Amino acid sequence: MPKRRPPISGGRPAPAARGSSMRGNGADKVDFFVSYTQADRAWAEWIAWQLTEAGYTLLVQAWDFTPGSNFVHEMQRAAMRAERTIAVMSPAYFASPFAEAEWRTAFAKDPSGEHRRLMPVRIAEFTPPELMSTLVYIDLVGRGEAQARLELLRGVGATRARPVASPRFPVSPPEEQTGAPRFPTVLPQLPQTLEFSFVRQDIMEFKADVAIFKFARSFHGVDKQVARKLATVGVEEVALQPEVGSYCITSTWGALPWERVMYVGVPYLRLFGYPQIRSFASLAMQILAKELPSSSHVAMTLHGPNFGLDEIEAALSILAGCVEGFADYRPSKLRRVSIVERDERRLERLAGDLPAALETASHGRYEVMKRSKYEVQVRLAPAATAGDEELADVVGARSESKQHVFVAMPFGEEFADLFDYGIYQPVRAAGYRCERVDYEVFTGDVLERLKRGIETAAYVIAVLTARNPNVFLEVGYAWGTGRRTILVTRSGEELPFDIQGQRVLVHDSIRDLERKLSGALQALDS
Repeated sequence: MPKRRPPISGGRPAPAARGSSMRGNGADKVDFFVSYTQADRAWAEWIAWQLTEAGYTLLVQAWDFTPGSNFVHEMQRAAMRAERTIAVMSPAYFASPFAEAEWRTAFAKDPSGEHRRLMPVRIAEFTPPELMSTLVYIDLVGRGEAQARLELLRGVGATRARPVASPRFPVSPPEEQTGAPRFPTVLPQLPQTLEFSFVRQDIMEFKADVAIFKFARSFHGVDKQVARKLATVGVEEVALQPEVGSYCITSTWGALPWERVMYVGVPYLRLFGYPQIRSFASLAMQILAKELPSSSHVAMTLHGPNFGLDEIEAALSILAGCVEGFADYRPSKLRRVSIVERDERRLERLAGDLPAALETASHGRYEVMKRSKYEVQVRLAPAATAGDEELADVVGARSESKQHVFVAMPFGEEFADLFDYGIYQPVRAAGYRCERVDYEVFTGDVLERLKRGIETAAYVIAVLTARNPNVFLEVGYAWGTGRRTILVTRSGEELPFDIQGQRVLVHDSIRDLERKLSGALQALDS
């Protein structure tokens, strides 16, 4: 039996602090009631969303108090059902009599703060009133989104704030800072040697200083392969399962081609979209700067395409997260980030499409250094002028806001060119994300992802060639949810009787499909 080896470091919140109210006879209980005033609704909803994605249950007025209900009655019920109350603190909050009633109720239940029944979260630069100032609050003032998310999740889950690594020795007095730190509006100057490479290889054989993986509430795909490999040298899987927003790091003990492995906790796969990919990459850069500042080359995989996301938008999101995290925290020795992709065709598509997407998204602030069948290498150009838009606010930032087209089609080598050139290209050219679910490689709840992809799609494109039963199931669901559907089949294919009355794009070749589909999308959009 291999010797048991613990991770070298980690930042895992105490699990006992969350979710206990949902067990046993407390089925009607929730973890949090989010107390706020209408002036701070945007902050309250952002906080509620982050906590929900992290697996907590909660009540918030914007989502749970229905029109026609009695506000005071709903407020009282929420305060009784919630284990803890989050007070979204601002000057407007303490000017509201309703907000005062909410936080004083929670304070009265736990005046000493021993059970943390009242969780203050400061969102504006001000001094809380004397009674509230006796409690330690979660401070989001001046934080970027990734840092604010980390502070929030650590604050509600952690029981002690001891660092996992030794603080740096203070060699000189810290610089005096006036006012709250501001979220940067200009991308700081970055070293021209920082390179991003998309490489065709199996990450299990790829050499780097550190490999970074996600833990999406359970192991999936290569994340699971790595955990199993580490188990052979005594690193238990349970030690590699950080909470959302936290992390763990371990040595590979020579079992893998990297010195260290980092797992970052992220939401369930069904909730892991483009903003979450960006946050994952940004948080990884932050952790790298804190825990492994001497690392010069890190590797990670491309997240998203295997569970239905558009591969170009997923690539842009991971680049944006890396840029954001690097700009804010500056891992001192980092020079190269490699995104390792085993799928040959996917890398070919990235090689063909990513440079143009980067050029559009970043206004030329990326330089393509190398492009081949097996690698795309780009270098981050520093800010040209002080007035430049922050790159991390441009590249990948709009992925989630784009509408998407969901593709229902058979999978197999014979359909690869049909998707790559006949469907993906015209969909992207029309300004949409192009998403699909590959049953053979999908990891997670395939039905949930499929339903969500169809329900939120602008259009559904269904390839009826070969009469695949899964495709017909997806077409039926699309019709049932009122999605506009473009039916596609190859010339000479016989259609089922219940489809024969529908308008179908019949194509003779892939080029013919590309032309007809481009015209159909343009007509639908006009």
